[in-house]
Amino acid sequence: MGRVNVGDTFLLSLAREQQLIIERKTSHDYSVQAPNGQHLEVIQRFPNNQNQYWTGNQSGDFRVNVASVPQGMQIDIKFCAYTGEGAL
Repeated sequence: MGRVNVGDTFLLSLAREQQLIIERKTSHDYSVQAPNGQHLEVIQRFPNNQNQYWTGNQSGDFRVNVASVPQGMQIDIKFCAYTGEGAL
């Protein structure tokens, strides 16, 4: 456990055609970047602060870049990746 700062990056090794769900309980911003450098668009937003992404034909290290962190606050972010259809 450690402090997350603006500009920090999480690397997630994902396969092709996977769903990625990111849940954030705190008010911080982030972006998801595919191995080819393109930013992934949110394909579905859920009411419990979860955003769903699709890896498409990309595989490898996906970057979750922290864009903002509220001053003096801890952030809570969770990742879940799976293959196939379904809901969490």
